[in-house]
Amino acid sequence: MANLFHDPQKLQTSVEQIQSLFNQKTELGLIKGATWPIVIEPSAKPEIILVLANHKPASTVLERELGVILALQEYKELKQVCDVQ
Repeated sequence: MANLFHDPQKLQTSVEQIQSLFNQKTELGLIKGATWPIVIEPSAKPEIILVLANHKPASTVLERELGVILALQEYKELKQVCDVQ
């Protein structure tokens, strides 16, 4: 995934696709409360947000798996080019 953010052409293509998809879904009423059209600033640092739902807070599985991800070289490289939340 970090390779995507290192290649300006691939990043620009992805930004255009995300922007178009979001605007289409908003226009169709599939995304409520959003104003459209949106314009994504291509020079802005990409932000990746991981949303977790329906996990058991008492379980240690999620914590263990996140620990594995945080130790990966790919994650470290991704953090250099993106804001990861």
